[in-house]
Amino acid sequence: MRRLSHSLKSLTRAAGRYPLSALLLLVCAALTVCRIAGFYFTDIYLIQLACALGAAAGFAAQSASERLVKGRGPLLILAIFAAVLYYLWARSWPEVMAARFMVLAALLTVAGVWLPTAKSRFAFYENFTAAFKALFQAAFFSGVLFAGCAAVAGAVDFLITPVDPDVFGYLAAVIFVFIAPMLFLSLIPLVPALSSGSEIETIRPDDGPAEGRRDGDDEAGENSGEEGRGENLSPEPGGADSAAAAERAAPDEAPAGRAFLRGVAARVDAISEYERRTALPPFLRALLTFILIPVAFVFTLILIVYILRSLGTPFWEDNLLEPLLISYCAGVIVLLLLVPGLDSATARAARRVLPVTLIAVALFQIVASALSAREEGLTHGRYFVLAFGALAVISGVVLTLRPRRGTGLVAVAFLLIGIISLIPPVDAFSTGVGSQRRLLEAALAEEGLLRSGALVPAADVSEDSRRQIVSSLEYLYRLGRLEDISWLPEGFDPYSDASFRAAFGFSRYAQPGTGFTYSRAFFAMDAPVNIAGYQAAAVFEYPAHVDRALVFDTPSGQGTLRLRQEEEDAVIELLSGVGDAGARAAALSIGEIFERIDGAADATLTLEEASFSAQGELGRLLVVMEMAERYESGGWTSDYARLHVFAALD
Repeated sequence: MRRLSHSLKSLTRAAGRYPLSALLLLVCAALTVCRIAGFYFTDIYLIQLACALGAAAGFAAQSASERLVKGRGPLLILAIFAAVLYYLWARSWPEVMAARFMVLAALLTVAGVWLPTAKSRFAFYENFTAAFKALFQAAFFSGVLFAGCAAVAGAVDFLITPVDPDVFGYLAAVIFVFIAPMLFLSLIPLVPALSSGSEIETIRPDDGPAEGRRDGDDEAGENSGEEGRGENLSPEPGGADSAAAAERAAPDEAPAGRAFLRGVAARVDAISEYERRTALPPFLRALLTFILIPVAFVFTLILIVYILRSLGTPFWEDNLLEPLLISYCAGVIVLLLLVPGLDSATARAARRVLPVTLIAVALFQIVASALSAREEGLTHGRYFVLAFGALAVISGVVLTLRPRRGTGLVAVAFLLIGIISLIPPVDAFSTGVGSQRRLLEAALAEEGLLRSGALVPAADVSEDSRRQIVSSLEYLYRLGRLEDISWLPEGFDPYSDASFRAAFGFSRYAQPGTGFTYSRAFFAMDAPVNIAGYQAAAVFEYPAHVDRALVFDTPSGQGTLRLRQEEEDAVIELLSGVGDAGARAAALSIGEIFERIDGAADATLTLEEASFSAQGELGRLLVVMEMAERYESGGWTSDYARLHVFAALD
């Protein structure tokens, strides 16, 4: 109960410290519950993202108000304005709202961690360590809380009374959207108001290690006992005991002197509490020392061998290369932001070696991404990859020169690069759109398909140009920028083979030299279908995970309409009777449907063309094909069909 009471008090204090974040997270959780319950309204998803972003902005605003600006009111108003601005921004270009949200949320979170240390004697890595610990503690306790609540709901459902399955979604929404972030905020320590030249520097409880760590910059204090930093410090701030001790030490001091000593004692306690909250716990120390750092060294060696072997080869064509290198760089940067608080042989080796290898791997990643961009064009995804590579290089250089005090510069570089990536016309999305449009028009001009601003269809197009045209059009379509291209026909669909053939003269899905073919036909279901005399109807999708069957009643008895999938083919069967005990009344092979559409290039069928019938001795079938498509490549075939089936027993 005491732990529960302490947790509730921590959440209450966090809500008081971050009121805007708490309010917006609560709204976001409520909207999530509404979506689970089926209550939708226009732009609910955009409003959720705006609230989540406003919560991150509230965190950054509060951090700034605690250390840099007096009064948080104007900053909180600015955070609300940022959330509203994002909502309006997302509505104008919804195709990229998720990517923008992730970048902005990351920027605001990093800013919230870095700002308290901007003009402080404390380094960014210390606050980063506290935030890292808070993140994992919040995730762990939220996971345990959800598991416990879900177990209780499951027990009630199993033992007492049925429980609505949506209850589990409601629990997840409340716990992971509201409680988990609030737990994280409750664990963020308050950075003491301590700047260069402060009088309290002379009486800090850990003068020796701290002085070497902060004023001597980095390596001077590596062997000064940091391993035990914070272990013997007061677990709770407040300063009452320290103030009393100060008064006892100077009983004859004037009241002003005693007040000064109480203030100094309170600030000492605040520093002690902060250093306790930012110290690495034993588990994390052991994890870093004996597992993560050695694994990083081994993985670094493997990557270096791979890089040396790849030189002189088209290594940029490997689709797994970019994710692998980005993951390595991100992991090493996080590791280098944690090891400054660790004094061990492996930590010292990591601070000396990993920044250098980070530079080498990041440069290789930049070269690989640049070569891919030269061949395939730049997209916003590859833009962010190159931007992160630049960040990794800067981080490696800074942490090579200043392993501890330079961590703040890493945060600053991250913020600057992130801001640049969002500001037109040099932002990731504008740059990606411009690059793909230039490549598209260059490929069309090379093949003679674009002359004087007008399309000239042609069937004879090279494979490379065909691939580039399809890829660029798909990218521009996903980002909602096809309407900006004046020479495209109205209503052009980059995924429609018929649109491609009409606009460019070649098939969108054809891949010369690969044996790949694509056939598609559909019926708009916009014409009346005469079903007089039929007794049952069903909609079958082929293929299905299991055989589908419908049992129906007739004046003469029961019948079964089913889709039976065999190894070589699938059959729609009408049986007189129930299941396998019934006699086959009529049957239609699915293969007949695909034989009719074979070679069709996105064809729109009439009702007559889309209709198939089968007559047996005991019944009859009518099948109306709504859509069917077939992929074929080198002996491999993939089929899909959506069929409306009508049956009658005679």
